[in-house]
This record gives sequence, C-alpha cells and structure tokens, in this order.
Amino acid sequence: MKELIYELKTLFFRRKAFCAAVFLSFLVFLVTSLIDEGLYLPDINGQGKDTGKTLQGRILSINPMEYGYSLEIKVFNEGRKALIYVSGSKEVESSNGSYLTLEDLGKECEISLKEGLEYPTSATNPRSFDYKKYLFGKGITYVGYGGRLNWISQDRPLIYIIKTEILKTREFFLNACFTRDESKALAKGILFGDTEDIAEDTYKVFRENGTAHILAVSGLHIGIIYQSYEAVRARIGRKRRWIKGLFTVIFILFLLLYGTATLWSPSVTRAIFLVYLKILGDKLDRRYDILSAVSVINLIMVLMRPYYIYSVSFQLSFLSAYGISVIIPRLRGRIPNALCLPLGLQFFLLPYMIREFNYFNISSVVINIIIVYLVSIYVPIGIIIYLVTVILMYAGGLDIIHSLGFIELLGTPISSLGMLINKLEEWFDIYGSMGITLTSPGLFTVVLLMLLVLFIFSETFLVLMERKNLKGIGLVLILIILTAGFFGISDRSPFDEASQIFIDVGQGDSLHLSWDENRDILIDGGGRKDFSVGEKVLKPYLLRNGTGDLDLAITTHHHMDHYKGIEELNLCYPIKKILEQGIKGDIIRLSKDRYIKVLWPLKENINSNDENYFSRVFMVYDKGIRTLVTGDITEEGEKALIKEYKNTDELKCHILKVAHHGSRFSSCEDFLEITEPQVAVISVGRRNNYGHPSPEVIEKINDLGIIIYRTDLDGAVGIIVGHREFQVVTQLTKKRDYYQRG
Repeated sequence: MKELIYELKTLFFRRKAFCAAVFLSFLVFLVTSLIDEGLYLPDINGQGKDTGKTLQGRILSINPMEYGYSLEIKVFNEGRKALIYVSGSKEVESSNGSYLTLEDLGKECEISLKEGLEYPTSATNPRSFDYKKYLFGKGITYVGYGGRLNWISQDRPLIYIIKTEILKTREFFLNACFTRDESKALAKGILFGDTEDIAEDTYKVFRENGTAHILAVSGLHIGIIYQSYEAVRARIGRKRRWIKGLFTVIFILFLLLYGTATLWSPSVTRAIFLVYLKILGDKLDRRYDILSAVSVINLIMVLMRPYYIYSVSFQLSFLSAYGISVIIPRLRGRIPNALCLPLGLQFFLLPYMIREFNYFNISSVVINIIIVYLVSIYVPIGIIIYLVTVILMYAGGLDIIHSLGFIELLGTPISSLGMLINKLEEWFDIYGSMGITLTSPGLFTVVLLMLLVLFIFSETFLVLMERKNLKGIGLVLILIILTAGFFGISDRSPFDEASQIFIDVGQGDSLHLSWDENRDILIDGGGRKDFSVGEKVLKPYLLRNGTGDLDLAITTHHHMDHYKGIEELNLCYPIKKILEQGIKGDIIRLSKDRYIKVLWPLKENINSNDENYFSRVFMVYDKGIRTLVTGDITEEGEKALIKEYKNTDELKCHILKVAHHGSRFSSCEDFLEITEPQVAVISVGRRNNYGHPSPEVIEKINDLGIIIYRTDLDGAVGIIVGHREFQVVTQLTKKRDYYQRG
C-alpha cells in the first residue's frame, strides 16, 4: 500500500499541472451544475430584474444584426459587462446623427433601456443550449434591450484605438483582396475565425464533413503559423543571432496582432500562449512539455473566468491539446504520420463530438487529411497577403495600387484555393458522406471513455504495466469511474422521469409524450416565420435527451406556430408517421393505460376558414392522469365542447393545456369550471407581440385555484406520473411540485 501511495504521489508531482487543471475544471463544472449559479450573482439594484432606465458605460464591441445591433458594454455603476440589443434599422443612429462604426469602440455612452438590465436566460429545455452560461463564459453578466444612444465622451483609451486599427486592417484586407462574397466569407472564417458571413448551407456542409474546425481559428492555424516561423528562422543561420532575435520579437508582436484580429477566442488564446511558452522555454534552454504547458494555460483561463469551461471552443481546444500530447506520441511509428493526428483525435474526441453535435461522419478522417493539407497552404499564404496589405494600407498610394489591380491580384491565390476547398467540401458531402445522426450518450459514458483512453495511452499506464503493478492500475481505474460518476450525477435531469414534456418552442405549442418501450409522440411542433424550430429546437432537444426517432407526430391544426415545426423536423429527423386528421371518437392506443382520444371536431372541416374553432382537441390518458390538449380552440369551440359532452366526465382533466397561448378569446369560465384541472400549462413566447397570456385569462384561472405554469417563465414543463400523485417539474425555475390525483 505504501508503494502504491508513493507511486500516486510521484504521478501527481510529475504531472501536477495536469492534475490540478483537471481537478479545478471538474470542481467548477460540478459546483455550477449542481447549484443554481444565479445564487452567486448580486441582484441588480436589489432586484432580480431592473426597471427601465438610462445606462452608462463603455462600448466594448459592436455586432450588426438583422434588425439592429448587439452592443457589448462595460456598465459603469455595476462594474460588469452587459450585452445590449438595440433594435431598429441596420444602421442604428446615435444622438448626433452619426452611425455606429469601429471608431466607436471604447467611447463612453448612455443608452435608454426599455426594460432595464436582467440576467440572461438559462437553457429553457432540458440539455439544450444554455445562453446564460454561454454569455458568462464571455464575461457578460447582464442583457438589456435598448433604444437611442447618446455619447458622454468621444475620447477613447489607447488600447481601443489600437484594437480599432487592427480590426480596420482586417476589413481592408478582406474588402480589397476578394471580389466574390463566398471567397471573402471563407477567408474571414479560415483566417480570422469569423463565420458570420458564411452561408448557413455552406457551414452545414463543413460541419457534416467534420471539418468545421478549420472555420474557427484554433491550434491547427497557430500551429501552421508557428511551423512557418520555425522554417524561416532555421534558414537564418546560427551566425546571425541578432536577426533571429529580431525575427522572434516581430513574430511575438504579430501573434498579438493576429490574436486581436481573431478577437481572442479561447482556442486562439490557448494556442498563442502555448507558442509563447515554447519560445520562452527555448530561450531559457528548458525542456518544453506540451501537456504541462496546456495544463498551466487551462488553469489560468479557468481561474480568470470559471464559466469558460462551458464554451464548446474552450472544451474542444483543450481536449484536442490533451489528446495530441498523450495519444499522438504513442501512435507515431505504428501508423503513417499523415494519419496520426486526424485518426488519433477522431478516436479520442468521438464520444464528445457525438454528445455535442449528434453527428458522426465515418469518412471525416479522409476528408480532414485532404482539407487540412490545403488549409496548411492557405493559412501561411493568407497571412503573408494580409501583412502585405497592412503595409500597403499604411504606406499610402492606395489609389495608384488599386488602379494597377495589384491588391486584387494578391488575393487571387487564396481566393482560388478557397474555391477549391469549397468545391471539395461539396463533393465530399454529396458523394463521400457516410454521416449518421446519433442520440447523445450520457456524460458518465463520455467522461469514462475519454479518461480511459487518456490513461491507456499515457506513460503512467505503460510504467505500471511494465512493473506489473495491478493495484496501481486498479486504483486509477476506480478514480476514473468515480470521476465519471460525479459527472454523470451532474448530468441527471428530473425530466428523465417525465412522461409528458411541454417543450418551450417560443410562441407556439409542442407536447412530447415519452412513454414506455421507447414510444415517443409529439403533439404540435411550434413554428416561426424566419426560424427553423424543427431543426434548431426540436431536433437538438430530442437527440440530446435520447430520442432517436418519433413514432408519431400529431397536429392540432395547420397554423404556423403549431404545424411548421413538425414540417421542418420531418426534413432532418426520422418521423415514422404524421397524423393531420382526426375526429371525435378516434383513439391512438399505445397500451392499456396510455392512449390518446380525439374529442373534437365532430367531423373534418377541410374547407373551413376558422382553423382555431375546428382545432383538434385531445385527451391524453397517462396511467390515470388526464391531460387535455386544446390547441387554439376559441371560446365558441369551448362552448360547443361543453354542449357536446354535457352530463359526462369526458372533459375533466388533471392538467389543462390552456388554449391559444392564453388568449382572451379562449378559456371561458364555464370551460375552466367543467374541466376542473389542478394544473394549467400555458405555452407562450417571451416578449411576444400578441399580449399573450391575457391578464384576464390569468385572473380567471387564479380565481379557480388552478396552479399556472408558463413556458416563457418556467421553461419546459414536465409531468411525472406516480401511483397516487403526479409531479410537475420545470426547467428554468427548478420547481418540483406534488399533486394528489383528483
């Protein structure tokens, strides 16, 4: 036992940076996952949400959006950063009649807020994208919705003037060297990690081919730049040491410039500081250990900003670095060098990639070898052209240079190479794709597999095997299982027990019935005019919660906010059957005590203009718990239902899905009294333009003692059916309420 403890102490002190980085990341993840992070945030002026007021601060970033701008502002009186959404025209006018430009970075301003500052919204559906943690990872604590800007001071600190100039060189380079929008967008992605201008279909092709990482500046790009630096430095010769030193200083300054041009994403930060540590190690004649260097940077970044660990860019960056430092050395000499990096990383990151992206392309290893090779040519050429254009920009005489067509000629090599990359990506997507969509494995499985791979490929495992120290191997395996177990606990959700889940789809309805034997049914799917709810909300929700296909999708009627989401989902996700019709008496039976009964309409009314009146009404029977799904039925429809089922208990329910998102034209008092629900669920979008839910409806429901749950306030609402009771759980407000069967 003493020998075993000694071995573990030796392991820790040899890899103390790595162990400390893993432990700290694990601790931060565990604490923030199990405890509501909102408890640690100060209230805004003593409240969870401030009232509308004028805010003063300094502009840190400006991002044009479709209907205005998002401004990142350092709030003076709070000392924290806020993301302010300014709606309006594409160019938001300030008080002096000018428009927001790069030159406004760093200026002090005041902005009138419509509703004041508030904390960003967490994930509204289980295991879905968490906007709150995403913004926290960027150091942004508040969000706000604003109006007109007024400048307090035009003076800007030197650092913002420098940043503005660097970003202007980037824009000048892109505008001057590229005549085609596609080439410009690709260059912006590959060289600067900004994918905003890349067409959604194009980005989807890269993602499905497993090569989207080339569109986010990462260790690959910085590694290519560093190798180019090393190649040039090696040619200088030993006798010209001062030239080598000067070249190194210039390279260090260039990396600072390049990091600013890429806006210092986590992957760029990690990669650049790894290079700095390598240069420092060479200067001090100290051995450079990549695993220790990566771990030190990991520690510093997590200590500075704990919520970095929720950034996919941060996770991928450091997981890739750990995989490269541990796995790749063991593969060299055993498989061809060209396959070491793509095959090793693919093998190591596979569980993570499936969990995060629900997609795996078997041919991505081959695709990556070809595309990464082309990118290794594209990046250094692109950087050289970028530097040349920067020099020309500040050297003057641009009119003469433009007239000669010199700058456009400079962009020709990477423009042509970019077109080749695009064509190859499209070709692979059509002819070589072997992609499959998969449900997300549990976090326990992902962590267990990745830690096992790291351990098996590590030096420690080899040493323990050579010494035949089975106790040591066993103890490490126990530690790995315990660590994975803790991650698994943090990944658990009360919605895992729910058999009915009212999904938050914004302004729309969607009910997921997750019943025994992997039988899954969706009643309505939401839908918006300019947003694919099916692909971007329903599909990720279903896949990340273990639902690989739907047995049935049912619609109440054909209005966009009920049907469009199912239509979109059907294009990208397997649905065995879609049911768009049904009349009184129809039954969809899954088992003896779980079935759906159609209560309305009495007959099909295909030619009717009043979709809401004839909206299908379902009673969901779930082991004795009755849920009444009313679609958008109107008050007239409710009264017709009352008349049709007079002197029966057919309309009585435990849970009522309130009709038409709480509109004042539905939910009449007679209908609420006849149905006698204990719980009412209102599916409604935040800040919707319809005034839903109506205060009148809320008052009527409250007067009858019915407990209300709203997807705009509570997020997804889940129903857990017990033997003598049922529970209601909510995603945002973390409620878990118990109700006796009525």
